Amino acid sequence: MAAGADRIPVTTDMVIYSPEGWYRRWQRATHYVITASRDLTDLVVREQVLKDSRVTVRTHTKVVGLLGDRRAVKGVRLRDADGIEAELRADLVSDASGRASRLPR
Repeated sequence: MAAGADRIPVTTDMVIYSPEGWYRRWQRATHYVITASRDLTDLVVREQVLKDSRVTVRTHTKVVGLLGDRRAVKGVRLRDADGIEAELRADLVSDASGRASRLPR
């Protein structure tokens, strides 16, 4: 909220349709939806993650391959700006490259 998300009362300011039909408008706000743009959400999540001392950011580095087998991804193969490749083992690998991700290929 402090970064600029909106808090919208449900259902005083919303009209909602479900498989069971239309929800009635409530006279008082008792439930809320927090809304934010993708950019704002990304910014806030990044700021929170980078507060963890176990997390580092590698600039000018590309993931060029996955490590592991058919059952599990166990890390990534990286290439830095100088073209040097290295392996980075990890318990968790997250593809944050967006819609242009080549992961399915």
